[in-house]
Amino acid sequence: MQNPYLFKFSSLPLKIYAHLTKSSSCWPVNNISANISAATTKTKKQMSTAAQSFTFGPYKIDPKEVFYSTHLSYAMVNLRPLVPGHVLVCPRREVKRFVDLSADETGDLWLTAQKVGSRLESFHKATSLTFAIQDGPEAGQTVPHVHIHVIPRKGGDFERNDEIYDAIDAKEKELTEKLNLDKERTDRSLEEMAQEADEYRSLLL
Repeated sequence: MQNPYLFKFSSLPLKIYAHLTKSSSCWPVNNISANISAATTKTKKQMSTAAQSFTFGPYKIDPKEVFYSTHLSYAMVNLRPLVPGHVLVCPRREVKRFVDLSADETGDLWLTAQKVGSRLESFHKATSLTFAIQDGPEAGQTVPHVHIHVIPRKGGDFERNDEIYDAIDAKEKELTEKLNLDKERTDRSLEEMAQEADEYRSLLL
């Protein structure tokens, strides 16, 4: 049996609907509408990310690991982060060297890194950010796909500040061994990474 207290706004005369939505005594109507709209937007963004495919050089990236994307860039959580919040921002197109990015890709990549970095710095209560690119094999790049390391920083996280670059270099060398989804994971599980991505995704809605 249909609930007699439920009704469709579309069945109301236009003047009555306008009065209800504008009346201060009917604030729950507006509040419900706002909540529904926000939930719908969040669901659409989550579904749109899940429906997309991402690659990082020759490797497939599970969409659950991606927490933010534009038409040109995406951000993903890290399999073995140096510090909490250490993520990667990459162009969607597979581009080996920074110089090979188009002007639009370059701008979008850095704007994405800026936005992601700002949210993660605040979320992790950090006080600074390190942005790092290893552009080419001699610079330490092991995956032939441009990517920016975005790393929230706090005082004392490394004994000497420059040690972070050695640590980035060490993690970079591990990427080729760890990213293949067809191999057994020995580090963080996909579930752990997906949970972290969900947290970060909510920061960027």
